[in-house]
Amino acid sequence: MAEIIDDRTAVGDLPLPNALNRLRDDVERIRAAIEGSASSMAANAAGLGARAPLVHQHEIGQIVGLLDALGAKMAADWRPTLDELVDVDVASAANGMVLKRVGAAWIAAAIQLGDVTGWQDTVAALINSAITNIVGGSPAALDTLNELAAALGSDPNFATTVSTALGNRLRVDAGQALSTGQKAQALGNLGVSALIQTLLDDTTETQALTTLGLGAGLRALRTLATAADIWAALKVGATTAETGVVRKATPADLIAGTADRYPDAAALQMLLPAAMVNFEGSNPTVIRGQRNVGTVVRTTTGAYRITFATPLRDASYIVTTAVSYSGAQTSSCSIVGQTAEYLDVQCFAANAAFAGAFNPDIVCITIFEA
Repeated sequence: MAEIIDDRTAVGDLPLPNALNRLRDDVERIRAAIEGSASSMAANAAGLGARAPLVHQHEIGQIVGLLDALGAKMAADWRPTLDELVDVDVASAANGMVLKRVGAAWIAAAIQLGDVTGWQDTVAALINSAITNIVGGSPAALDTLNELAAALGSDPNFATTVSTALGNRLRVDAGQALSTGQKAQALGNLGVSALIQTLLDDTTETQALTTLGLGAGLRALRTLATAADIWAALKVGATTAETGVVRKATPADLIAGTADRYPDAAALQMLLPAAMVNFEGSNPTVIRGQRNVGTVVRTTTGAYRITFATPLRDASYIVTTAVSYSGAQTSSCSIVGQTAEYLDVQCFAANAAFAGAFNPDIVCITIFEA
């Protein structure tokens, strides 16, 4: 008799057929497996009948212990205060404080700079930005308040000081009402000598000649037309009756008009006018006599420009004018412009019958350098 191979199921330990068993042996074993399966199914059906359906409902009270468990929980609308939180201590809290974690608890504390991460960089950036906006690209020498104050002379009234100083300056763009003292100071600052200042104040020719220190004798010499005339006059006046010796005059003798003296060539040159001209008013190209005059041009009725052959030292020179006319009207010449290169004059007539610019018969201009 062959041995039966007894294979079994993993669940329920039921017999399984095997190809090596005889058919009649496996039939019996299959019958036993079917009977065992039927018994298990009957037992499972009995057990499922005692259980609730997969989908069903219960009253809360039917669930054992549920009400007791829910009663131990917080209400759905419960809002705890900070004091009710286990790890929070706010007993010393005051306005402006925040919760700060210290160890295992939260406590009320004031905000400290050390508690703010990166506050130094933030504050430094704000300060640097404000400084940049204030400086606005100023040069390094003027980008602090101390440097600005030093540049302004540390004067809290700088605007008033500057305004006052500007008011004391001599203007070149408009007229000014200056006192006598202010005029003298301005001329002195410009390097104008006291002699020239006095000449500017002189209102007559006699005053100007007196200011220049010309004695009566020397003032008379300026009316002579040529150096030969002047030399002859000086030679006659300088010869002494007693000795017949002609003595050389010193500069002091010339100024004082001392008798019995004669000047040398250099001194004589000082007495001559820097320029002079005698011309016909209606035809100024006809020059009757001149010294250091290049041209005379009539620019309009009674107006003439005398251009010097050699420019004078500067424009500060003394001018005398004289005109003659065959008519009976009163006439004169006025200076309308003078530079070191030329002199402009205008001749006028003034009486009941005739008035205004006119061409005189003869015009005589004499110029002395101051």
